[in-house]
Amino acid sequence: MDKLKKFIDLHRDDFDLPLQQGHLNRFETKLNRWRRPLLRRYLFPAVATLAAACLLTFLLVPRSAPEKRIVFVCEVDEEMDALRKYYNMRVYDVEERINSLYETKPSQSLQKLAEEAGKVVRTVREFEEEIFPTLSCTDNGIFAMKLQYDGSLESLIFMLEQMELLSDME
Repeated sequence: MDKLKKFIDLHRDDFDLPLQQGHLNRFETKLNRWRRPLLRRYLFPAVATLAAACLLTFLLVPRSAPEKRIVFVCEVDEEMDALRKYYNMRVYDVEERINSLYETKPSQSLQKLAEEAGKVVRTVREFEEEIFPTLSCTDNGIFAMKLQYDGSLESLIFMLEQMELLSDME
């Protein structure tokens, strides 16, 4: 910096020359080229950044596909449907007997057993709505279905027998 100041001081006459005509205009046009309006300087980059962020979010966030019902077409499909109907009839029959027994002789112990039977029936309905459509059309699928229904029916029948014993004692 000191060298520059010494150079200017030594050659002061060369720096004090009058400026050429139109020099200020040329200087202002060069300045104006570098000045952009605030709108272009800040708004456009902000909008571009926001658009890029939205696009990135759209691409990275997983979209949920609409639920599709799985329909199996296979040789054992008819057998599975027939088994499902058979077990539904049995569950419905036992459920009706439990409800009618509770209605004829309502008591607190029968109410508890009826409530538990209702939970088992809801579990059967959930199985039919959620799991049954996803079972494979194989012997393994039929086996899994029979296990579910047999266990539920066994529980319901046991509760019915207990309710009959309790109602006979009262």
